Amino acid sequence: MPKDYKNFFKRLSEPLLLPLLSVVLFQSYIFIFLAPVPLIYGHFRYGRILGFIFLITSLLLMGLLETSPLIPLFFLLFVILIAFVFSEISKKKLPIENLLIRSIGVLLICYTGILFFISKGHPYEYVLNVGNQYVSSLPHILENKNVPANLTQWKESLIELSKNAAPFTARFIQEKLVAYIICGLLLTLWLTIVILKNLHISVTSNDLSQWKAPDHLVWAFIATFLFSELTIPVLTPISKNILTILFVIYFLQGLSIATFYFSYKKYSRIQKSVGYILLSVFPFLTTCFGFFDLWINFRSHMGKPTRKTVWNNSRKEG
Repeated sequence: MPKDYKNFFKRLSEPLLLPLLSVVLFQSYIFIFLAPVPLIYGHFRYGRILGFIFLITSLLLMGLLETSPLIPLFFLLFVILIAFVFSEISKKKLPIENLLIRSIGVLLICYTGILFFISKGHPYEYVLNVGNQYVSSLPHILENKNVPANLTQWKESLIELSKNAAPFTARFIQEKLVAYIICGLLLTLWLTIVILKNLHISVTSNDLSQWKAPDHLVWAFIATFLFSELTIPVLTPISKNILTILFVIYFLQGLSIATFYFSYKKYSRIQKSVGYILLSVFPFLTTCFGFFDLWINFRSHMGKPTRKTVWNNSRKEG
């Protein structure tokens, strides 16, 4: 009987905890990229109907916890919408790149439509005004915050930045905003695929450790790198956005190489976690592995017997 009660409470508590976990991750800021994962897991674990209930429950929880309507709105756009779109598209078991492209494409269309509606057909001016207001309000926000002594210089630089809000905001919107949104979605969906795989839920038709970016992207990388160093009114901002996205793509390819290596060496989960943390601490090194994989093909060299091993095996056979 106690065992039956234990199973009953486990089945009852797990669905209730998933929306709460998503809200906690969203409010943690550090793990905000993981906020959609519990909702996506619930969608696959308990089905579409309960998955929709989880989405609504998490939004209601966020509305109860926050007095400002903006936070639940951001939660709706960047957690619930991501969880819903990814859950529906991933049921088709597409290749990794197709799954990412379709999911991010649908999300960008939704965000663009919402932005056009809110801005009444003037999205750039709307985002620029909101950005200027936020940057200009930094001195007032920082005055109410207890900043540690070692961050005082950082605080002063932000206050100085707020005095030149207009040019900084315009440059950020033109050169970085779109890239940051796409890169954030890329990292969120990639982490989701990795976590679901560890929970024995496969959402792609190919193996994550074998994933490789298309070879022709290297030409786009070289071209955007060159144009980003020039000063051409329209082309330079576009090139900088694309270059940032390509950096993240090659970073993810570097992680795929690491995943292949960890699986080949049969590392434990703790060893893999330490390895991924180190790779995240040194993202430039991971990106270099992904970029130069086009010529070196690291995975093809893993598992090959060394000359010493071949010599020892031949002596044993002899």
